[in-house]
Amino acid sequence: MRHGLWIGLLALGLGSSAAADAATCTWGGSSGNWSVGANWSGCGGSAPGVGDTAVISSGTPQVDVPSTVAGLTITGGGLGGAQNLTVTAAFVWSGGSLSGPAPSTELILDAGCTSTFGPSGSARGISNRALRNRGTFHRADSTGTITLSNAAEIVNEGVWNGGASNWIATGSGSGVKRFTNAATAQYNHASGNSYLAVEVVNSGTLSVAAGVLQLSGGGTLAATQTLAAGATLEVQTAALNISSGATFGGAGLLRIIGGTLTFNGSVSVPNLAIGGGVVNGAGTPTITGGLNWYANAILQGSGLADQMILDAGSVNTFSVPSNAPTLQNRTLVNRGNMTQQASTASLYFAGAAEIVNEGVWIMDTNTSFTIGSGAGGKRFRNEAGATLSKVGAGTSTIGPELTNAGSLQITVDTTLGVNTFTQSAGMTTLASDGYLQQMSTPLAFQGGYLRGVGSVLGSVTNSGATVAPGTSPGTLTITGSYTQSGAGVLEIEIAGAAAAQFDQLDVSAAASLAGTVSFVLLGGFVPAPTDSFQFLSFSSRSGYFSASNNPAAATHFVSYGANDAVLTASGSNGELQLAVCSLRVYEGNQLGIAVTRSGGLDVASASWTTASVNASAGVDYLPTSGTVSVDPGASRGTLWIDIPADAEAEGPEEFIVQLQTGSAGVTVTPRTLVVRILNGEGLYLDGFESGCAAP
Repeated sequence: MRHGLWIGLLALGLGSSAAADAATCTWGGSSGNWSVGANWSGCGGSAPGVGDTAVISSGTPQVDVPSTVAGLTITGGGLGGAQNLTVTAAFVWSGGSLSGPAPSTELILDAGCTSTFGPSGSARGISNRALRNRGTFHRADSTGTITLSNAAEIVNEGVWNGGASNWIATGSGSGVKRFTNAATAQYNHASGNSYLAVEVVNSGTLSVAAGVLQLSGGGTLAATQTLAAGATLEVQTAALNISSGATFGGAGLLRIIGGTLTFNGSVSVPNLAIGGGVVNGAGTPTITGGLNWYANAILQGSGLADQMILDAGSVNTFSVPSNAPTLQNRTLVNRGNMTQQASTASLYFAGAAEIVNEGVWIMDTNTSFTIGSGAGGKRFRNEAGATLSKVGAGTSTIGPELTNAGSLQITVDTTLGVNTFTQSAGMTTLASDGYLQQMSTPLAFQGGYLRGVGSVLGSVTNSGATVAPGTSPGTLTITGSYTQSGAGVLEIEIAGAAAAQFDQLDVSAAASLAGTVSFVLLGGFVPAPTDSFQFLSFSSRSGYFSASNNPAAATHFVSYGANDAVLTASGSNGELQLAVCSLRVYEGNQLGIAVTRSGGLDVASASWTTASVNASAGVDYLPTSGTVSVDPGASRGTLWIDIPADAEAEGPEEFIVQLQTGSAGVTVTPRTLVVRILNGEGLYLDGFESGCAAP
């Protein structure tokens, strides 16, 4: 009956048996066509049909017509031919190989088909054919290798359970060798590794529930990757692309030890380990759990706009022991906690490269950043709210430019060398025996604070920062020069008259002074009239502080010696008065009025005002008030008033000038200066009153 039915179906071109009773059909052990019933036993003289199970233990049947069976067992030999074979219920593959003319020829494991690979046995391979799984394919642990040769592909559209210590390997011959997952591929093994040595394309869900899944054939990961805690997806060789829109779930690890890992979009990764190879791409990977950079590798992009972000809360380590790990044409943004472990290799900055620290970055003993090759800015940016801390003995160095707007901390008994340093805000703190070393240009403090009891090994420019020696109080040492401009501030805290009770700035070389010195009294201390405080020392000096505050009820002033500046008590800071009592001036001139000084050690200043006699204030002369200052050591200053020209023919016009209130300790000698404005052209030359009696 099966034979007659087979003949009828063959005549209709269906090429498979539709027997009412399922049979187990065994291949005869030689090469021949699948559709020839004589090549099978147990099938009643027919080829296996849709309800039958085909068994192949030797030989290679050639599928010559599209065929469907309920079950297929291959223990040896193989399956060939140019037509598709579909298995609907069960597939067992413990030996033998699958072959065909091209991957368009398929062995289809249909939806509802349960497939078992194993136990371990002879080599199994696929050549010029595709294995398409739409059911459930299970590989038991340690069941050997599937080798893809020539052009071959495994396409998973169902559930693929990969098992432990199993391979999908690359064999000989040209053509693409690929594992494509369009549904769910699962690897769950407590020990041992699994290996995909062919190209991997994931557009479904690739899940590593335990153990290590190693990818050494490159490919593309899109859609969903799920890495359970303790599980690892490892890139070994070739080029693996992470597509835009790909997701990584779980708390496991993505690790690269060779090849190239390319991020093509904004991708969130739980944990990333860099142990070799190249990480690149124009995408922005965000590492939420932690980065562990532990071996020589390159983190690169095409410019500073390409970022890798270490997210807030991430715990990150840099522990490369040797060689030249490199950050190239990329920005590494740290928002978590990064530790450069002691005595690790220097991280090279190549091309345009930046580290932007928005979290905590710790440089341990003998760690460094080095300027590498290639054009472009190389910079470590410590941002507002962030902390860069040098810890541990020995010297760490930053060759790229270091900019600070956050907290730079040099801890006890350690040294940080910087090539170029600029602080715009924030604070730099030097602990006891903590050293900030200039390796090239002077350290530029444009804002924020420099404080502590350590040392700057080099020169400092203060163009807008506050230099605050000590930690309430103490001594800050600068072994080079100190330059403070008009916007700079030197802040000195005073808790007592003994040397250890007030801040001191010890400058080994020259001091160029301007700006403000500010004195802050601590703990209710009030200096006595006899107290003095040597708060600044230097080898030589130019300039002086243009402003200082009186730190106590008693009058104190800054005096300057050959090698120091001292806050001293004094009853007076000198006397100021107008040098003359009358002047004549022609219209169209700037009138300079001399103010004389006698006595005093600090800057002396006084306010001045004018009053009209018959001249119009703000029209015939301006300004109408101001402040005049006389430098320490100078005997004369000048206040300036503009006398505009006008076209009116008029007689002489007059106004008066008077000094008013002096600064702390400054006495103003009363005197009224009468200014007479004349029509015509010329200069002011002399007075017009014979005496200068006080009004």
